[in-house]
Amino acid sequence: MLPELTKPAPPAADDSTFAAQMTWKMAYDEYKDDKVLFDKQKESLQDLRIFILQTVDAKYTTYTYGISSARNLLAKLKKSIAPSDKARRNEIYNLWQKQKHYPTERTVEKWLRDWETLYSDASRLRLPEAADDRAQIDFLLSLMEKHPEFAGYWRQRIAHRTDTKESAPSLADLVSKFRMQRHEQLAAQGKDSHWAYATTLQGWDIEPKQESTEATDPQGSCLCGKNHPGRNTTVAHKNASGA
Repeated sequence: MLPELTKPAPPAADDSTFAAQMTWKMAYDEYKDDKVLFDKQKESLQDLRIFILQTVDAKYTTYTYGISSARNLLAKLKKSIAPSDKARRNEIYNLWQKQKHYPTERTVEKWLRDWETLYSDASRLRLPEAADDRAQIDFLLSLMEKHPEFAGYWRQRIAHRTDTKESAPSLADLVSKFRMQRHEQLAAQGKDSHWAYATTLQGWDIEPKQESTEATDPQGSCLCGKNHPGRNTTVAHKNASGA
């Protein structure tokens, strides 16, 4: 939240003695410095308020009417727009359930990043999905069908460390290890590691351009705009004209 500015007040004049006058002068000099800083901060906050009004979605402008400070404006928008913790918990829970399904190979990298993001959100909200080793187990279970060796090995390691009261590998560690192993497997198959990343543009999948398999005749293209397959274009034109 933005700080609430407090306008500095000038010191009360005191000329009863020379010492009092000198003290007042030093206090007044300090006040002038504080006033300059206050004016700059006030101007910056006004610029921020204008920026918010210019960039906020039109459907939310009704929440901005009659608010003169950037601080109050942000507080109003947060209260009116930001989801409650309860709504956010429900959202994260639903996303977590979907996350436990292994995706298509082209979207695995995004899926791995989503695991890390969801875990961070769940930890911040103190959801049970992020407690103890639950996230690691859910991640490994989601790999069991497609990558049983990796999932089985690390489930055994986690169980062993639990028995010996050692710390289990973090979710980030498991995601990193799986990503590295997957890239090594792709390399062994002769695939570039970039194949592991889904190619998208503004949310649309981009498929590699397929080369046409239709046979073309290198001699069939003619400046006349017609094709004369397998024939010399000059001869074709002479025959067509009766020459």
